[in-house]
Amino acid sequence: LHHLDLNQAIPQIRRVLKPSGTALFLEPMGCNPLINAWRRLTPNLRTVDEHPLLPDDLELIRSHFPTLHSRYFCLAALAAAPFLNTPMFQPLLATLQRLDRTLLSIPQIQPFSWIVVMKF
Repeated sequence: LHHLDLNQAIPQIRRVLKPSGTALFLEPMGCNPLINAWRRLTPNLRTVDEHPLLPDDLELIRSHFPTLHSRYFCLAALAAAPFLNTPMFQPLLATLQRLDRTLLSIPQIQPFSWIVVMKF
C-alpha cells in the first residue's frame, strides 16, 4: 500500500474484496523521526513512490473498512540492529521485543513503530 495512491487504491480493494474476504497488509509507518532520518540518509534503499503510512492513512482505510484491526511492531527492537553480527544480538532483541509489547500497547505510541500489520 505504501507505493500506491491510497485515495484510489482503498476503494478498489473494497470493490474487489468479497464481502466475507479478508485483506492483510504489512506496511511501514512514517511517524518516527529517527526512522525518517534513517530513510533520508539511505534513499537508495527505497523507491521514489514510497509513502510510509501516517495516522490519516489509517483513518482513510478505516473509513472504507470499519473492521480494520492494526497491530504495531518494532520500536525499541530497532536498537538491536547495530549488534546484528554479535553474540549480544539475540538476547538483546528478545529483551527489546518484550519492551515493544508493553510500549506498543499504548495507542499514542503505536504510530511511532516501524511496522503496522493491518487486517480488514
